[in-house]
Amino acid sequence: MSLKLKETIDLIKNNTYNKQTLKLVKFIKNNKYHSFIRPEEIKNLYPSLLEALKTNTTITTLNLGYCGDKIYNVIQNNINLLAEVIKTNKHIKSLDLSLNCLYDINPILEVLKKNNTLTSLDISYNIDIVFKDDNLLIDVLKTNKTLTSLSLFSIKFKNINSFLEALKTNTTITSLGLDVYDNNINLLTEVLKVNTSLISLDLLVHDYIDIKPLADILKKNSTLQKLNLQNSELNDFKPFAEALKVNKSITSLNLSYIGDDFNVKNFDLLFEALKVNNTLKKINFEYTYIMDDYIKELAEVLKVNKGLTSLNLSHIGTFDLSLITEALKVNTTLKELNVSSNEFDDTELFGEVLKVNSTLNKLDLHENFFEDITLFLDGLKENTSLTELNLSGCHIKNIETISKEIMKNKPNLKIIKDYDNKNEEQE
Repeated sequence: MSLKLKETIDLIKNNTYNKQTLKLVKFIKNNKYHSFIRPEEIKNLYPSLLEALKTNTTITTLNLGYCGDKIYNVIQNNINLLAEVIKTNKHIKSLDLSLNCLYDINPILEVLKKNNTLTSLDISYNIDIVFKDDNLLIDVLKTNKTLTSLSLFSIKFKNINSFLEALKTNTTITSLGLDVYDNNINLLTEVLKVNTSLISLDLLVHDYIDIKPLADILKKNSTLQKLNLQNSELNDFKPFAEALKVNKSITSLNLSYIGDDFNVKNFDLLFEALKVNNTLKKINFEYTYIMDDYIKELAEVLKVNKGLTSLNLSHIGTFDLSLITEALKVNTTLKELNVSSNEFDDTELFGEVLKVNSTLNKLDLHENFFEDITLFLDGLKENTSLTELNLSGCHIKNIETISKEIMKNKPNLKIIKDYDNKNEEQE
């Protein structure tokens, strides 16, 4: 980061900070890409930052996540000042306070009862937060008319059922992140029966509980569009697979970071469902290990499915890549494919795909081992659809020279060839 925090505070104060997003953790890194957070570095500057934010008009997204610990808890120690920022600033629409060892956010909730600017709040993974009085959060749900996104993972409720009861009649929240246990899954399904505002649901399912009640509701629900089950403990996926066969509203499904128990029992059920589901557009399997037997089934899905447009297979382990590339030769709907970080070394397979596939727009190959991409380039020359190609971290010799040659013939193709560009894209 070229700017230091003190310099940035001055820019914020003068309304000359030229970005809409402020991500505080970027200023307290040990090095450029990997870091230990050192919140003591901003202990003295943080109040000045908040004072500057009170009158700032350029920043709309305030990310204060992962900036505090129990020793230097700069966020909690200045929670009242932060509440003043939210009260007076009329431009901040998104606030991320996740992973900060917070234990009391009542000042923020009090302000949110009257705030009409903030649309997104994330207080997840502050495990010391305990809502001793759930009524304050419920009052926010009843009175706030602008908050549409709320993430509450690892938050302890005195009585979560009261919160879920309030969600039944709430018409503002469209995106919700919540832990699912045996003691709240039934009431959550009751919410989905009557609430027609929720379109995005992030659920962390614990303890391999029976998910059939939730899946049965999804068979009938016609408003939910995004379902995120990342990191969930799923033992029996059959109910969800049956729901996917008939659901006509869910377009995005996240099954990243799912454990081995899922792999052994459930991929066959899921892929059978995807053969007949043409509503789902995006599916994410990142860090979910898929064996070759199931990769073969996924390839069959790609041959017959007419709805899927985005597929993430990043970090799923080495597999027979030819199964996927052969399917892509006949697939006419997939537009985005991510197969990064899987230790592939054969670029010829993708070169052959690019020669015949005319629908793929974005291809992410970063962090594989493509030292020689001659055959890949032969296919790229004939391709007419690709608009973005990520080759960062692929150990490609003379990548700069190769990129320049590609751009001569394909000036509209965006090539991400190093980690600087990759990280800029993600911010």
